[in-house]
Parts: sequence; structure tokens; C-alpha cells
Amino acid sequence: MFSTTLRAHRTATALMAATAVLATACSGDGSTDESAAVAAVADAPTTDEATAADADSGDLAVEDEPELPQAPPIVRGVYSTVYSFWGEKWDHLIELVETTELNAIVVDVKDEAGTLLWHIDHPLADAGGGADWKPESDPKPRLQRLLDAGGYPIARIACFKDTLVAQARPDLSVQDNRTGGAWRARKDFSWLNPYSDEAGQWCIDVGLAALELGFKEIQFDYIRFPNGGDGDTEVIQLPGVPDDLPRELWRHPDEIVEFLARATEQIHAAGGLISADVFGLVTYDFSWDAQGTGQVIERLAEHVDFISPMIYPSHYGPGNYGLLPHPIEYPYETVWNAMQEGQMRVQDLHAEIRPWLEDFPAPWMGYDHNPQRLRDQLRATYENGSESWMLWNAANVYSEVVFDAGDAVSKANPDFVAPYRTADPDAPPGEVERQWPGRPDCTPDREKLFIGKGNLAASTPPVLAPGRGQPIACIDDEPAPPDPASEPAGEPAEQPADPPSDPPADDEPAAN
Repeated sequence: MFSTTLRAHRTATALMAATAVLATACSGDGSTDESAAVAAVADAPTTDEATAADADSGDLAVEDEPELPQAPPIVRGVYSTVYSFWGEKWDHLIELVETTELNAIVVDVKDEAGTLLWHIDHPLADAGGGADWKPESDPKPRLQRLLDAGGYPIARIACFKDTLVAQARPDLSVQDNRTGGAWRARKDFSWLNPYSDEAGQWCIDVGLAALELGFKEIQFDYIRFPNGGDGDTEVIQLPGVPDDLPRELWRHPDEIVEFLARATEQIHAAGGLISADVFGLVTYDFSWDAQGTGQVIERLAEHVDFISPMIYPSHYGPGNYGLLPHPIEYPYETVWNAMQEGQMRVQDLHAEIRPWLEDFPAPWMGYDHNPQRLRDQLRATYENGSESWMLWNAANVYSEVVFDAGDAVSKANPDFVAPYRTADPDAPPGEVERQWPGRPDCTPDREKLFIGKGNLAASTPPVLAPGRGQPIACIDDEPAPPDPASEPAGEPAEQPADPPSDPPADDEPAAN
């Protein structure tokens, strides 16, 4: 990556110099010294010539390329909050790494409230005012315990959702157009502005500090614009957005992609790997702005090493993938479809898919913590050719009965081949259109309600199902009546969208 980038930079520099000669060659009467201009342009090397020159000189750019760490070929991890890292739960998580197939822990280095794992010497850390959780403590010994156990440490950085810094520096924030101050989203969270280079650099700087501490991979979460699920986005304003850009185009993926390109360059240069968390629904959404987030998988996959879609069955909607009354009843089918789409969309691109799976209760929908639901998700992940996964539970309490003892071993289907892209014909790669393997059957038999089609292939109803159990996404003209036995227990309550800034309770759902 870096040798290509530097070669392109040298070529661009030479062309810029040629352009400068062309400009200065103009005489006072408007005539041009064409011989000087032509000679300058002729001297500018092409990309191929620059490449050849690098080869002749031993390719100095390659010598400057950092040696990146190698992620384990199998990464099976769990999430740890700031509170668990500094508390007694850290001992237990380390024990799981020592005794089970788990070999990675994703640790909050900066959470969505803006809380830091430890004090970082940075102006924006000071602006946040007490953002660090343990200002006088050294996290290195605790992190070293994970390394000594053979664990792979991943630093999670909630990037643009950062209440402390956004409210301390409203000039860097997503602003409220009524007040000019930081916009306050649900639960009083505030966001940094993806159009602000300084805000983006703050996220990168935290990542660089984490690498210096000993983390091997930087995982950026909340690398997106806030959308309707976060609050009233009709009142937001984004300083830095071009004046001629219509409001409906403000949340453009270009800003997210440019941030990640810059972050990857700096994180790689410092010797770390980089991953990106995305909405689970982003695998499902081929639109240009992807749920209003700016997270377009194909574009992100050109830069980061891993993409981690949060494919939690509880976070989908009635009829998604044709699963009714709700995908939460079908953890295997939901994850199977999401992994199909994720693998399809990154084929031949740089990034690999490493999903976040649901290992938490969904009390707002009447579901308790159930290890069998996790087994179903794992089976779907392995069947789609992936060895690696991460488990989310805001309270850091996991279905340990599911974990195998000993080292992680291969379980993925070795014959898996990602399907060709079936949606946007302009989105690379893939030239041959293929259909998904099947559709949901309209009978209430769960074993027949199997694999749906992608939503752009019309399996998703245009509106939410008017009532649970009404299979309006089915193919049959006269669907069978719903099976009362398939009704979930209790009416679903409103879903909390984000983990709290205080230590989370056992029933908190996943973030982002």
C-alpha cells in the first residue's frame, strides 16, 4: 500500500512542478513559452516509470513500509468495557483466553461518552475534562497480562460519538442549528463532526496512543453520521459541509472514507492493523448513504483490514430477509443472510469480514440470554466461510458454555464461495448476477422458513408488517395463517440504542 502511495505522490509532485513551470512560462502579454512547458511535462514520470525507477533504486518506498503485525488466522473475541478492564471481570476474561478458544479481547479505549481508558496527553483529552477513567493508573500491566496469556488485544475507539469532547468543543461537533451548540442526541449524547479534520485526527491520535501502549489493532466504532435512530437530525448542522451541497447529501460517504484512508495510513505507519465497525443493516443496504450513516461497505473495504458488521438479530426489522414476524426469532437465518451479503460485498477487496454476534438478552422483545441463540449464529458464521467472530454483551457476561476448551481450531466451511453481487451493477466487484439460494416459505413451519433474499431483491415489505405473524413478505398469493406457537413472549418494548456511560446493566443491548 505505502510503496504505491509514495510512487503516486512522487508522480503527482512532478506533475505539479510541471504545471507550475507552465504557469510561470506565461509572459506578460499572455503568450506562453511552449518549449519550457512541454519540456517540463515531458520530464514528469508516468506512474509506470516511477514504479520502474523505484525498482532500479531498490524501491526506497518499500524500505519505508512498516512491518504490520499479523492478526491470528482465527480471531474469536469478546468485548470489555473500561470498567471491566480496571475491575475484577478482567481476571475472568483473561482466564477465558487462557482456557478456551477465545483469543482476543476488544477493549474500550475511548467509549461513546468520551471516557478514556487512561490519561492521554492530548489537548482534546484535557478539553474533555476528566475524560480519563483512571488518570493516575498505568494500564500496561493489565494489558500485558492479556499478551502473556497469548491474547490478541484490540482497541475499540468510539470515534465520532464523543459527548465529552463535543460538548467541550462545539466547534468540532455536530451542531444544533437552533443554538449553535453541540447537538444533543438521545440520552444526551453528542457527536463530533465527520467534516472536521481536527475531530477525526483526535480519534486517530487516541489510536496511536493505544498502539504505543501495546494494542495490535485499532477498531473504530461510530465512524458514521448520526441518523434518525440517534435523534432529531432535522435540526443538525455540519460546519464544513460545502455550501452548494443539498441537505439530503450532507451525510455523504466521502467524509467517512477520507477519514478512514487517513487513519489507515497513520495506523499502518505506526505498525498497527485497523478495523471498522458498521451497522448490521449496512450489509443489507446497497444505497449510496447506507441508512444515512455514510457507511458503504465496498468503499470502506478499500482501506481497512477488517470490517465488523454488527449482525444482531434483535436489531433488524420485521420482514428483513423475509423473516416474520421478526428476525430475532431466527438467529441462524439472520446471520446466514448477513454473512452471505458481507462476504459478497468485500470479495476481491482488501478487507475481511469479522462479524460482531449477539450474546445479550433482548428484554424489550421478550428474549432472555440464551446460549442456543449464540450457537445458531456461530453455525451460520462458520457455514459462510468465516473462522472469526466477536461477541457483544454490554455487561461483559458471555455464554461460556458455548466456548470450546483449548485453542481455537478451524470450523469454517472450506468449500464456501461468496456469491456474486446481486444488487447495484455499478458497485465493484462482480459482473454476473446471481440469485440468493432461496426464499422464505409462506408456511409457518420454521424449518421451511429458511434463507431469504437480499432486500433489494424485494423480499422486504415496503412498510413494516402491520401485525406480528402476518407473512406479507412471502411469495404465495394466499399465505397460510400464522402459527400461534411462533408468537414471541410479550410485546416488544422500545429498544435502547446505546450502552450507557455508567457501568452497564446485564440487559443492555449492543452499541452502534
